[in-house]
Amino acid sequence: MKTRPVTVAVFAALLFLLQSCEERKAENTSDHKIGFKVLRFFREADPFFPDSAGVKTRPVFARIWYPANASDNTLDYSSYFTELNAEENYLKEDNQRVHAEMRWHRLISSFADLDSSHVTKVIDSLLLVKSNVHLNPDPLKTKYPLVVVAGGLPEYHLFLIEQIASKGFVVASIPRLGFSLGERLPFDADGAALLRDDMTHLVTELTKLGFVDGSQLFWVAWSYEGIPAITAATEFENTKALISFDASLGYTYGSSLLQDSVSFAATKISFPIVHFTGPAMDHGKSFGLLHALSQHSIVNVIKVPDMTHAQFTSITSVAVPSFSGHDAHAPYTNAADLVLLLLQESEITDESIRAVVSRDTSIQQLSDF
Repeated sequence: MKTRPVTVAVFAALLFLLQSCEERKAENTSDHKIGFKVLRFFREADPFFPDSAGVKTRPVFARIWYPANASDNTLDYSSYFTELNAEENYLKEDNQRVHAEMRWHRLISSFADLDSSHVTKVIDSLLLVKSNVHLNPDPLKTKYPLVVVAGGLPEYHLFLIEQIASKGFVVASIPRLGFSLGERLPFDADGAALLRDDMTHLVTELTKLGFVDGSQLFWVAWSYEGIPAITAATEFENTKALISFDASLGYTYGSSLLQDSVSFAATKISFPIVHFTGPAMDHGKSFGLLHALSQHSIVNVIKVPDMTHAQFTSITSVAVPSFSGHDAHAPYTNAADLVLLLLQESEITDESIRAVVSRDTSIQQLSDF
């Protein structure tokens, strides 16, 4: 592919990616400044680190975004990327920024069909630009509902995460960590159970914080994380809803993972499920599990036009287009707006879901699935 020069237009579009364009800012003015911090918890599990033989501790590296009492001095993206690189920062004290920038290059390159040198130039241009977040400011002196965003890496969903936090929510996200350092999380029932236990521990610890309203808990999941998220959500009677952004709940492999989960019982579901997906019924997509779950709770399936599985992430639908000088993918940002509206409902019911979704006439809500 021929490399395109980093023009002013491309750079301006890149800023839309992580800060949103001026028109969108005017339309969705942030109610709160966004604080960001990394918290590290440990839970009982088999040793994660190679030098911790006999010590049953497993780290849970939580990134959290929250309404903050902050100045106007926000993090530049170089610092933001470095802080997001929590696992490597824990192990390495040297060259943290270099490692973080290399990580972002790998992430963007894996999602974008762009020349590597072009990606490098644009990332280099972005590093000194200010983000929307503040590092470790004091939270506002009130309690806010908790939203767990789960799906691959937290970096996949920054646009959505920051939008939610700015509207008066504490947002938490953790990455997929394997059973031990250097291992990938296996995409099987054992991996799903491990991630479920990480998520459960995360919520248990976060609800101890003074600015988290433990009585209001929401889950937003993408891809494989749908099954760990729903099994974790059933452990908390204060779960108000699970929103699936084309998560494994709508695929045959998700059904298999859930059948293998000995700790899960569908009858424990007392919260509504809203499943967003694209129009194509391919790559093993199936609504069989969602239909079964609808026998126990409210389940809504919503088809968003012109969306693939990968496009249900910020990195694909907002970041990648900007690198080529294009606007964010409108079906994604429209769906993200609907998520915000759902979270802000006083109660998520079948009627309120239908009322919110009806605001976008391009979206199809399935009555029979």
